[in-house]
Amino acid sequence: MKKIIFSFGLIILIALAAMCSTPGSSQKQTETQTQTSGNVISNEIAEIPSLGYWWVKVPVTKGTKINIAYETYDSKAIDLYIIDNQQHNSLYVFGNNDSRHPIEYKKFYSGAKTNFQYTFNQDGLYFLIFNNTLTVPRQVEYTVTLLSGSLLEEYDYVICEGQNVTIRKPEVTAQNYFEYYQYCLTYLEEGQVVNIYFSVRQNEYRNLFVKLYILDDKGYNSWAKSPYDYEGKVYFDKVNERDRSYEQVSWTVTKTGYYYFVFWNQGSPYDLKFDYRVYID
Repeated sequence: MKKIIFSFGLIILIALAAMCSTPGSSQKQTETQTQTSGNVISNEIAEIPSLGYWWVKVPVTKGTKINIAYETYDSKAIDLYIIDNQQHNSLYVFGNNDSRHPIEYKKFYSGAKTNFQYTFNQDGLYFLIFNNTLTVPRQVEYTVTLLSGSLLEEYDYVICEGQNVTIRKPEVTAQNYFEYYQYCLTYLEEGQVVNIYFSVRQNEYRNLFVKLYILDDKGYNSWAKSPYDYEGKVYFDKVNERDRSYEQVSWTVTKTGYYYFVFWNQGSPYDLKFDYRVYID
């Protein structure tokens, strides 16, 4: 089981790992790795930098139960939380102190020593995060054990997704452009392939359109100030076809960095609702 460490002063950037391909409209896991009850998923001594993190990937089927036991070497409390891959992406990009992007924990615990069980209520990729809030390096010995259920052999890393999301009819004179688009931000490395699925809930005239832009930091900041006047670099540009119910596209990262995936109600005569999913397989 892979572990990754980072701190916000110096980030050790490692490609987001995931395996397999599934339809963008629904994540159906078809292959599982059968485990014997009591099988150890991960057992390590984590060396966590000051103000840094250590995380463990746990891809599981719905209903899987695990046991988590850990103890700090310095007998001081450390935070542990369980999050899904979308929250992991948010943590990776924004940290856990950004009030605009609060982390939604599946489970949170803080202490120097613990032993507890947790049951996952959905298929998917989850992360156990050890968060060192002190300004000195820490060591934590931990064991994650499978009690029941199974691990996924194939899964997606979902950067962001949404269902029945509303984006308003655009108005050139509007000041709050964020009401007319939905975006997600992530860090990607050159050569990674990102899959994007989106589906507009059309009316009888089929005249509702979402434009997908992929922008870098500089491009997004400029575009968000004046979308209609933007003339900067667009890494990917796609509009849903009128006679199709959904779009499924992919994009290969050309340069390592931060990227914004922007879904914009650019020219529809009405507010619209749509579904979307951005993921790495």
